[in-house]
Amino acid sequence: MVSEANRIYWEYKDSLFSDKSFEHQRFSDSIEKLLTLLEQSFFKRDELSVSIYKILPEVFDLRIKSLKLIQKKELNISLSLDNILLNYKNCDVDPKFEVLLQNMLFGIRSLRNVALKALEATSINSEEDNKNSESIPNISLDEFISLIRLNSIPNDQRKHNLNILTSSLMLEGGLMAGDLLIDSKVKDVYSSKIEELNQIIIENTQLYGSSAKKLGLFNQSKKARKNKNIHKTDDEDRLLSELGIEDFLKSID
Repeated sequence: MVSEANRIYWEYKDSLFSDKSFEHQRFSDSIEKLLTLLEQSFFKRDELSVSIYKILPEVFDLRIKSLKLIQKKELNISLSLDNILLNYKNCDVDPKFEVLLQNMLFGIRSLRNVALKALEATSINSEEDNKNSESIPNISLDEFISLIRLNSIPNDQRKHNLNILTSSLMLEGGLMAGDLLIDSKVKDVYSSKIEELNQIIIENTQLYGSSAKKLGLFNQSKKARKNKNIHKTDDEDRLLSELGIEDFLKSID
């Protein structure tokens, strides 16, 4: 079920966790809160992008909690992302959500490629850091943005860091919102809101990928992707072309 895929991606699949730790419970509570906020966003007068942007602090808080679980080996992010991709590929979806589903797959692949490479470049998986979960600080989104702005780095790099942060959070919020629609957890949503969600996912995936490439986090060639058995189907090729995303994919190769 798609709902199970959402749980796998964010937290709930018990087989991915070594125990029911305090961090695990806090993670569960954060997910429930975030899903409620996303559900409410479909029925607000604000544009959907504005509604999701307003809850980015909660999305970021969830990310920090997930990093703590990854560090403690209680969450396997690679397995989580592989499972959600498999679940989404195999699910039966209402035809009105077919484009949304393909956009979500595109966004998840981008998140996976960059996130795994970024984790490999850090010490988050090292035995030394795993002994102390506090090596990942409890920090708010505003505090983290301030650190980026105050960091002594070139302006272009600072811009790309801020872009990749905001676009990835918007994308994660958009993916969770999309799952609520596809799994019929939210009903009677205006078609205009569905189209807004498509644009949120497309635009933030593009910004995320291009910013990651400029930071050296996303530079795989097509040949490398083939070797990892990451293939687009003919239907995906056609769809990406129609959405104007095909040129973007070429730009990050």
